[in-house]
Amino acid sequence: MIKSKKVGMTWLGLRDLNSGKKFYWLDETKEITYSNWATGYPQTVDKNGKDCVIMGGQGDGKWTIVSCISPISFFCERKPTCDAVGVDTLALFHALFSADGTCPVGWVKSPTSCIKLYDDKRRWQDARTTCQQDGGDLVRVHDDCMSKLIEEKIKSRPTDDIFWIGLNDQNEEGKWKWLDDDEPVIYKNWAPGQPSNHQVSGHKKGQDCAEIGSHKKTQWNDQDCTKAHKFICEKPAGSPPKAGVGIIIGIIVAVLALCGAILAAIFFGPRLYHYLNDKIGGKVSGPLSFNNPVADSIQNA
Repeated sequence: MIKSKKVGMTWLGLRDLNSGKKFYWLDETKEITYSNWATGYPQTVDKNGKDCVIMGGQGDGKWTIVSCISPISFFCERKPTCDAVGVDTLALFHALFSADGTCPVGWVKSPTSCIKLYDDKRRWQDARTTCQQDGGDLVRVHDDCMSKLIEEKIKSRPTDDIFWIGLNDQNEEGKWKWLDDDEPVIYKNWAPGQPSNHQVSGHKKGQDCAEIGSHKKTQWNDQDCTKAHKFICEKPAGSPPKAGVGIIIGIIVAVLALCGAILAAIFFGPRLYHYLNDKIGGKVSGPLSFNNPVADSIQNA
């Protein structure tokens, strides 16, 4: 975005509130876990009020610290709206008009990707392999939008339908992550009392993979990874066809033309028929004669 807007640098919502190299996102009270500082930063904040963070100050995406009163470009962020996301009646619209791309048949458009619910039951790793063979991976649920989309897809299914998602702590107990990502899990939707790492006879390793559907539909529960469940795959949306806009416009024009022809036939057909009949001395008869109560009432009016 910085490159496309050619702004050079931009404010981030990151600042030091206590003048002691402890940086927080806006009004949050927890210190940051992810950072992308430029070399030498963050140095001890000086007394000149260099408490705010920018990106791009050194010609790259690294973070540096400047005075909070400096006039610098900025980007705003707001929560996405999730209304009607994934509703089947809007699937074609999303596929045709979305700048984020299109989804193959059988896949559902999410705000940032395509998802598909598989009814075959697999162990977690086997489910992941199937997703990868189909060009994706087990689904990541990073926000309410994805969670609501999945809930929309499974709410009409049987209550015992359970699906694997990409969340797991197989490498280190208690350190949950999405697939192979190393970043901490920020968005969480665990069911009450979960994850419990419950161990049962024959499964002493505990529960290291996350499932949805066993509690309140899309709330998460940890489960033994060797259990066979249905699963949800996710993959990037494909590039929209270059001629897509032209095709869409052509379809719209054709539909409007057809509607116009039908309306013209209804309103002007009877007049044309009577005109021609009068011109040839009332000889038009037989198959050309017709009754159109709607048009006649309009004509009489």
